[in-house]
Amino acid sequence: MSRIVDQASFGPTPLTPRMGPLNHGNKWHSWRGLHIPDTYEGLSPELTALHNRAVIEDKSPMNYYSIAGTDAVRFLDHLVTRDVSRVETGAGIYAVWLDERGKVVIDTPIFRVGESHYVTMGGILSNWLAEHAGSCDVEIRDESDVKMVMPLQGPLSGGILEAVTGEDWSGVDFMRGRPAAIGSAEAWVWRAGYSSQLGYELHIDRSDAVEVFDAVMRVGQDFGLMPIGQNAVQVARTEAGLIVPGIDYTRAGSDLNIASYALLDEGGVVSPFEIGLGRFVNFDKPSDFIGKEALLVEQASGGPARRLVGLDVAWQDIVSLYDEAGEAPEVTRRVDYRRHRVLHGGDVVGKATSLCWSPTIRREIALGQVDRGCSDIGTSLTLEWREHGCALSPELLNDVVSGTVQATVVPLPFVSKAKKFSA
Repeated sequence: MSRIVDQASFGPTPLTPRMGPLNHGNKWHSWRGLHIPDTYEGLSPELTALHNRAVIEDKSPMNYYSIAGTDAVRFLDHLVTRDVSRVETGAGIYAVWLDERGKVVIDTPIFRVGESHYVTMGGILSNWLAEHAGSCDVEIRDESDVKMVMPLQGPLSGGILEAVTGEDWSGVDFMRGRPAAIGSAEAWVWRAGYSSQLGYELHIDRSDAVEVFDAVMRVGQDFGLMPIGQNAVQVARTEAGLIVPGIDYTRAGSDLNIASYALLDEGGVVSPFEIGLGRFVNFDKPSDFIGKEALLVEQASGGPARRLVGLDVAWQDIVSLYDEAGEAPEVTRRVDYRRHRVLHGGDVVGKATSLCWSPTIRREIALGQVDRGCSDIGTSLTLEWREHGCALSPELLNDVVSGTVQATVVPLPFVSKAKKFSA
C-alpha cells in the first residue's frame, strides 16, 4: 500500500539569521515562497571564489523527497531512465523522469541512503509521485520542511570538509557519499554539485542549519570561503552547460512549472535528447520505464529535430542597439530567464535560454536549442534581443530597445569542469 505524507510548508529559510546580514547588496531571490540572497559581494567576486577557492550556498528552498519501502526500487525504476536497482547504499545517480510521450517531467539526482530508502531533490514532484505510487509498498514523504541541502563548492571545498569533519574525503568519487558529523549535527555528505568545480552537498536537518553553517564558515576562513548568491549560482551552472527545469525547458507532467511563461513556450515539452540529457537514458536496463517506447520511436526516426548547444552572443551588437536608441547599454550581468528566438537565414530555428554575462570567460553566453542542421560548432546564427524585463508581445516592443544580434555555436561547457580533489 502506498502512503503519501506531505510535510511541506512555507516559512523563512533556516539560514536567514546568518545569510541576511551577509547580503551587503540587499538583493533577494524568491524561491518556493522563501527569500534567499541573490548576491552578497557581487557576481565577479563570488564566481572567482567558486572557481579558485570555495563557496557555500543556502539551498534550503529546494524540494526534498524521501521514498522508502519494499517496492522502492521497483517504483523508481518504473519512473526514471536509469537503473536504480544497481545503485548501492552510499551512491547516487542522475536520472530523467519522463511522461508516456517521452517528454521530460524533470531531471534530478537520486541517492540511496538505506537498504530500501532513497532521496531525491529538485523541483516539485508531489503529484507525479502520488499518481504513480499505485499499489506499490512505498512511503513517499515530502520532507522539504525537515531536510535541506547546503552546497559546499570549489577547488578547496575538500580541504574545508576534511577540516570540519576530521575525516579523509580524498577517495570519495563523484555521486558517492556517507554520513558524517559536523559538530553535534548529523549529515549525509555527497560529492555532488551544480557547478563546473569540485564540490559537495551537505544534506542536513533544517534545525541544524545554523550550527552547520557556523562550523563550516569557521574553518573555511583559512581557505577563503565565502557565501554565494543565486545570481552567481545561475551564471555558474550556465557556464557549466547545465539546464534548469521551467527555465531552459518546459516541464511535462502534473506538477507546477517554476515559471508560468514556460507554459507559453512555442517549443513545448522536450525529449531528453533535445536538451543534452540523452546520456542519462538507459534503454538496456532490465525494467521498462515510462516513456521508453516513445523514445525508441524517436530514435528510430533519427532523433529529435533540435539539439542543445552553447551560444557565444556578440555583446557588442547589444551595446549598438542601445546606442542607436540613445539609451544606456544593458548587457545582462544576471541570467535572463526569458526565451529568445534564434534565427538562421531569416527562419526561426530554435530558442536561446539562460542568457547572461560570464565574468569567467568575459563573454555573453546562452544555452541554445536549435535545429540539427544549425547545431555544428562555428555556425553563425541571429538572436532576437529584447530589453531585459520587457514583454514578449511584439506590439509592446515599440518603446523598448529591441533588435537582432549575432551568435555563434560553441562547445559546451563554456567553462571546463574541474572535479579533482584538492585540499
